Amino acid sequence: MSNHTLFSRQLSKEDSIGNLNLSIRSTNALKRSGIKTIGEVIDLVELGLIGTIHGLGKKCILEIDNCLSQLKSGGEAKKKSLEGTTLRIGQLNLSNRSFNGLRNIGVKTVSEVVKLVESGEIQDILGLGSKSISEIKDKLAKIEINDSIEVDTNPDVASSLMNLEGIPDQVISWQLQLVSKQLSMELLHEHANIMDRPLNDWLAEVGTIENYKAYEVLAQILSSSLNISEEIEYLLNLLPGQHYLLVMLLRYGFERKTLGQIGKELEYTRERIRQLDNELKEKLCGEVNAIVEAKSIKNLKGRPTLLRMQSSLLIAGDMGLDMSYHQWAQRIRSSGLVGNWKSENYLGKDVVEVMVAICNLLADQSIRCLQIPLSLQYTLQLVNAGQPYAPAKIQHVHETLPDDIKKLINRHINHSGGVYAIWLSQEIGRELEDTKIILRALGYKMLSKDWFIPRVIKQTPIIPKNHVFHKGLRKMFFYCGPVSIDDVCSGLQQVLSRSEFPVPPPDVMQKIIRIYDYKCKGELYYWEGVSDETLSTSETVIMNCVDQIGPVVHRSELVHAFKECNLSVSSLSATLNFSPLFKKIELALYTVRGRSISYHDIERAKFSRD
Repeated sequence: MSNHTLFSRQLSKEDSIGNLNLSIRSTNALKRSGIKTIGEVIDLVELGLIGTIHGLGKKCILEIDNCLSQLKSGGEAKKKSLEGTTLRIGQLNLSNRSFNGLRNIGVKTVSEVVKLVESGEIQDILGLGSKSISEIKDKLAKIEINDSIEVDTNPDVASSLMNLEGIPDQVISWQLQLVSKQLSMELLHEHANIMDRPLNDWLAEVGTIENYKAYEVLAQILSSSLNISEEIEYLLNLLPGQHYLLVMLLRYGFERKTLGQIGKELEYTRERIRQLDNELKEKLCGEVNAIVEAKSIKNLKGRPTLLRMQSSLLIAGDMGLDMSYHQWAQRIRSSGLVGNWKSENYLGKDVVEVMVAICNLLADQSIRCLQIPLSLQYTLQLVNAGQPYAPAKIQHVHETLPDDIKKLINRHINHSGGVYAIWLSQEIGRELEDTKIILRALGYKMLSKDWFIPRVIKQTPIIPKNHVFHKGLRKMFFYCGPVSIDDVCSGLQQVLSRSEFPVPPPDVMQKIIRIYDYKCKGELYYWEGVSDETLSTSETVIMNCVDQIGPVVHRSELVHAFKECNLSVSSLSATLNFSPLFKKIELALYTVRGRSISYHDIERAKFSRD
């Protein structure tokens, strides 16, 4: 089903998703998740939750996004194109077939015809074939008349208006209004080039040159191509077969594959793919070069100016690093800049991806007229990673972040088990929101309270020997047994008291240790895996005292035991302060974490002081 058929009637949010004409894979994934109406799909996209639907890959997400964008722009364009039914079109001097086709749907003014052509709705008019459409475009290219000009259907009058030497000021004025309107609607960009000069230069010069020359330039700007689809179709029609387009999309589209990968997918040899690739470059690059190097209207005759493709790329550059691919694609589609395929040969192919493929192919040949701006390059990388809604600055940060910040974040993970964004922002001297963008760019996800952890963690991961956080946890669990979350936090606080790194609060700590496959029973946490953690000499002495004397020991008892073992009192203090195994319960009274103690145990330890 073609796009114009899909939107031939007004769809509502209550309509079934079947009316979106999505692929079977996309439709089934939505249905399995209980999504039944177009409104539910729109809500998912607007809330950024479409990526959470199981079974929807990046291509399905892009397909849904494109379909909704076309639904919106197609309905609005058709409504606007059929307003006004009171003025005449006789001055175009069309054939009877073309004239009657327009008149039959109530079109009577040149402005209405221009709107139909600009929006692409001209193709939907019953009775207008490709020859009639071409005739209408040719006539519009030769004469542009404001509705305020008195219209006369006399052929002699029309002929006199078509005389370039006698172009009235009103025609030039109206052409300028049309160009200005297209600039304001983002159908054109002021820095797009035609005949080796940007549009704003030409517009500034129009008032200083003869009307006939101004007319030619403005007519070329307005009529050489209406949208990106039309420009691309002109280039694709230079290719001898559809397989060339398929090779180009695989080689230069969103997923840039190698010659060998493409050959395997298409069941061609690598050498055959290389030959097709070379032919692609020869045919497309040669034509684009001819367009870019054209210095006059004569050299551009019959060719698109590529102003629409240029404009879409310049818009992306203007949007900067805050844009996402989704935002940019939606913006150029809703303005009508993208348009729809005219030929059925290309139905099902994403116009934007085909444009990206052409731009990448040209860039490989050092042709810069359709250069993809850096911000868009970043979003395309994110699209390939399945993140069309992520801003370009995410990828920018990932590629430009200094190594010392990356090392600090790794040390933070090693000591704290996660990254506390507020602490990190102070350490690196950046705003909190910028710091969060850095963490997301590096693949971290937020847990809560501004704490982040790596997004992908293998089940039962191998912990490096220098991982302070997990060494402390496993030592505590191995020698103390199951302990409460408060003991976990306070034990790690002692381990990290010599460093500057923070300890996660209890609610965050619970999430972290569960992610790393530590176990929980009731309110106690433990480790079922193996551990190679050993006790230091000082820790062994303290553990022996607890086992021999009681679950609560007085500092004086520990001092006596240390002296008998020829250990210093300072080593005792250091062990009590920095080991995760022991905690202070009262002044000079200590126990092992996880041990049950009673009032009698505490009183015994107090009495031993005397």
